[in-house]
Amino acid sequence: MKLTIRDLIRLRHCESHYRLGKLGLYAASKRTQFFYQKKDSLILALSKGPTSFSEALEKAFLEYSRDWFLNNRQYETCRDQDLARWHRFADWFFEQGYQILKTRLCSAISVNTSCNHVAVSELSAQADLVLKKGEHVYALSIFPNEPQYSVRARKQETQAYYSLELLSQYLISAPAYGQETISMICYLKSKEDKADFLASQYTEGKCYLQMGYGGIAEATQALLSTIQLSVPQKCEYCRYTDVCHQQNTSAFAPAPPAAQQMRQRALHRSRGLRIRSLPQLPKLNTPCFPNTLDLPRGQLPVTSTKMRSLGAA
Repeated sequence: MKLTIRDLIRLRHCESHYRLGKLGLYAASKRTQFFYQKKDSLILALSKGPTSFSEALEKAFLEYSRDWFLNNRQYETCRDQDLARWHRFADWFFEQGYQILKTRLCSAISVNTSCNHVAVSELSAQADLVLKKGEHVYALSIFPNEPQYSVRARKQETQAYYSLELLSQYLISAPAYGQETISMICYLKSKEDKADFLASQYTEGKCYLQMGYGGIAEATQALLSTIQLSVPQKCEYCRYTDVCHQQNTSAFAPAPPAAQQMRQRALHRSRGLRIRSLPQLPKLNTPCFPNTLDLPRGQLPVTSTKMRSLGAA
């Protein structure tokens, strides 16, 4: 099976999450769709200089629709923020003085492994730009949301070294541009951006990440370990719970709760309440009390304390 990076990320979490996502049951937000629809044309304009990019950006945002939002204020706020993020990225990009070697580098990486019990033969990869600055070559891609990886992260799935995007970009660019190629991913949204203001500076770790690898063999081994790594996903927080019914979840996912607990959770979640799990009492081999159905009417069972007191008398 040949997968893209986005397909592989979903497959690493849950088989059903991947398969249901392929059906398009839950579409991405309109702002994210707009980004991926216009990204290729804007990157091409970026390679022609600041003036061409500004004209292409203004033309692209003419299709930023009011119908995606609840009211005019929300529309204007989101439109201004998305437009300002593109301008912030472009200002930083032109200040760096990069020489563009190639736009939209696409290739496939042969992996021949399995992910979540699904055989994966090839992985489709893409670098939006191949750049050169001094003696260094960079393979760069642009994404809309804030960074999900960190250089200081402890978990493998959030470490920048094991990023699927960084690894795949390096593996498709290193054979042609040298093993010293630096893989880089940029984000339009910064970690420092808030709802009411945008961070003015485009800084490493907040808006972009870059990583160098020791060679193709090292990067290939890191990519295979990342593909084979499964990230457990709690079914109760999955967006496909109503469709999946937890029947085809991955073997790595936690066991689903009982049907009664699921109904109670759904009921309390709809009311905005949280359920605390009650401790279960240990099971005893014998009942604590005799069967009251076998006693004559009106007679109560005698407890062990009462029996000891009668014996003492």
